[in-house]
Amino acid sequence: MLLYFSILIIVLLFKPTGILGKKCKGESIMDKKIKKLSYIATYAILLIVYFILFSLINSGFISRYQIGIIILILINVIFSS
Repeated sequence: MLLYFSILIIVLLFKPTGILGKKCKGESIMDKKIKKLSYIATYAILLIVYFILFSLINSGFISRYQIGIIILILINVIFSS
């Protein structure tokens, strides 16, 4: 299950707009700075959630069924962004 979460994190690192997302053209410098800060905050939150889920899975607190549901939810989040 760790592999699935790792793949989802890698996809978001290299393609933050999602797999089907498009880049916008003609952005100002201020918009780029705000977007950069937004990406950094997103990655920080993503890493925190990853370590929380990783520890819950390893401790046995989350069942295999719940892991499957979480994976499906995360895949849908990537496709919708």
